[in-house]
Amino acid sequence: CRPKASRTAGLRERSEKFCRAGYFRESRPSPRAAIIHNIVISKGRKVCYNMGVKEIYGVIAVKEIRSEILPGVFLTCLQTDKFKTGLLSVSFLTRLCREEASQNALIPSVLRRGTAYHPDMDALAADAVAFSDDGHGVQSEDMMRAAMIRAGSLGRMIVAHCEVNELLHGGYIHDGAYAAAHGHAGISSESEWGQIARDVRLSEETGCAYHVCHISTKESVQIIREAKARGVNVTCETAPHYLVLDERDMQEDGRFKMNPPLRSPEDRAALIDGLLDGTIDCIATDHAPHSAEEKSRGLKGSAMGIVGLETAFPVLYTKLVRPGILSMERLLEALCTTPRRRFRIPAGSCDFSVWDLSHPYRIDPAGFLSKGRATPFAGMEVYGRCMLTVHNGRIVYLDPSAAR
Repeated sequence: CRPKASRTAGLRERSEKFCRAGYFRESRPSPRAAIIHNIVISKGRKVCYNMGVKEIYGVIAVKEIRSEILPGVFLTCLQTDKFKTGLLSVSFLTRLCREEASQNALIPSVLRRGTAYHPDMDALAADAVAFSDDGHGVQSEDMMRAAMIRAGSLGRMIVAHCEVNELLHGGYIHDGAYAAAHGHAGISSESEWGQIARDVRLSEETGCAYHVCHISTKESVQIIREAKARGVNVTCETAPHYLVLDERDMQEDGRFKMNPPLRSPEDRAALIDGLLDGTIDCIATDHAPHSAEEKSRGLKGSAMGIVGLETAFPVLYTKLVRPGILSMERLLEALCTTPRRRFRIPAGSCDFSVWDLSHPYRIDPAGFLSKGRATPFAGMEVYGRCMLTVHNGRIVYLDPSAAR
């Protein structure tokens, strides 16, 4: 969105004032998000710092990366197993996002090549912030140990999608009450937490920093909580849908199919507890913009994954902050500052977004800027509409209503 200066003078003038005042000059992550979000620059609108962190799937063309300049998003993690990831592509993707999409990119390189860890890890480490096979669990303990030893020697982290293939049994939703009642094949919780337990043990053995993607089970939370208590260098994330929804919310629709799946109410409660006590460090969207056709085949036949970049903050603010379950400071820490701190990504010189927290609206996927439309939050009434996004001192998104 590139609005005319005459129609955005008020917001533009105030955003430039904040930049000149030096609110955003520090390049290192800091908890100042909790202060910045309290700066009211117009009635019902507050400033938030570096909203959003993860991730665009399958984005290859420049025009598709441009299409994901989304409200409030400054930092995107690209899932690189969707690319032919080599020495050139990691540095190329970083530059592409910065120059063409007005975003910083967090690029983890692929961990494996065939049945061994990637032979070019040394060279890839120059541009890659971590090594990951997100979307695939590393099945071999020996390979994961070797990869951790190598990544640790390079000062890089292993970022893991944890999934034991032999425990999937053809499942595609959670192996719980809904699956049993509706005749669906279920994915066991152990398929996730079993591999997390193995990897935490290997991280403790090798000393390699380790980050777990999108945890969804109560056992995963407890394993990571105990590992942190022992001093293991482990962090983790969960996603908004695991914090807000569970299997009781399921419908016979591809919008409710993702991996890992929506779990039990007990799992959801454990995830919230883990977020509150710091066991869960980050919240990431696991954004997967599949086509309408890919998501139109019901629970069994649809592709795994939902979109989340445009719904993450409003859903979490509405369902967790407004009821008093979670503080705004803790939400911003999990969405903003902790991911940057963990992955050592500096903030932009003047990055902020402005959100209207006073006026409710219903989530309408037809209005998404993302190419994906599949979301279980369609029709939900929420608070928190992004009015303005400024990246490195430049307006990269403006809500149409703000230009009037």
